[in-house]
Amino acid sequence: YPPLTEQKRIASLLTRADRLRQLRRTAHDLGDALLQSVFLEMFGDVRFPEIPLSELCSFITKGTTPQSSDINDYASEVDDVPFLKVYHLTNNGKVDFDYSPTWVSNSIHNGLLNRSKVYPNDVLMNIVGPPLGKFGIVPASYPEWNVNQAIAIFRAKKQILPIYLLHALRYPKTLEKMISQAVGVRQLNLSLEQCRDFRIPVPPLSLQEEFAGVVARVESLRGRMGESTRQVEGLFESLLAEAFS
Repeated sequence: YPPLTEQKRIASLLTRADRLRQLRRTAHDLGDALLQSVFLEMFGDVRFPEIPLSELCSFITKGTTPQSSDINDYASEVDDVPFLKVYHLTNNGKVDFDYSPTWVSNSIHNGLLNRSKVYPNDVLMNIVGPPLGKFGIVPASYPEWNVNQAIAIFRAKKQILPIYLLHALRYPKTLEKMISQAVGVRQLNLSLEQCRDFRIPVPPLSLQEEFAGVVARVESLRGRMGESTRQVEGLFESLLAEAFS
């Protein structure tokens, strides 16, 4: 053991570094709270026409799950396709493919899973839970993706922006209504018919575009904070290693 004074010095340094880590994480999470607040301010108290999702989307379906032997935890070929499962969806609407990524071959993607292809800006929601209410908007990091049978796909028409559709579905009042329609005891399920019939308020495209601009600015800021968070995490680990070496 180092002397008590040295232990106190190390503890003080690590406590300050850990506090900085927590602040960075809190700041990142506040970005999502800010977007929900902006959405409420812009759309929550104003009456807009409520339109069924079947009229707002050119495509609403669910994914397909191949045999487990057809799913890999790494890309073995250059043209392998990322395969999304429910755990890749999140409460903040981001696709987290960094966590335990899975892949399918291009032949499976274009064959058995042909109808469940998804593309950048498709909106995803899990329809098998609990918990229900996890979402993702497909990123542009790959030109094509695929999803399993527990995920519903919403492909927006021109009258609604994908980013607005995502946040409209995530809006607490909307989400509560959707979940209240789920059936099942141990496993809650929403049917595709329920998804297609569900109505959401649709503001003018100009207001949707204004909201999309706010989202873009917040996401840009969160991206910079994310890099800062990674640097702080690296600093903390370096301090730990130095303190006890």
